[in-house]
Amino acid sequence: SDVHMPEMDGGAFLEAVRRRVRGIPILMLTSDEDEQLEAELVAAGADAFVRKHDDVRVLLAWCSNLAARRSGEQSGHA
Repeated sequence: SDVHMPEMDGGAFLEAVRRRVRGIPILMLTSDEDEQLEAELVAAGADAFVRKHDDVRVLLAWCSNLAARRSGEQSGHA
């Protein structure tokens, strides 16, 4: 989710998703440099926080990591 969205900010989105659905990974994406914001969103349940100016490989690595973690969690419950 983008941190800054027109209808709902990323924090509100994160809160809404976490209330309704458990166990799905949420990656927050922002151009914001605010480390306090990052800490707050991770504390609120974000699984990853990527800045838009980061190398695309950072985003891809997080996506791969979160997908692998999710896959491992699902296979552990089978």
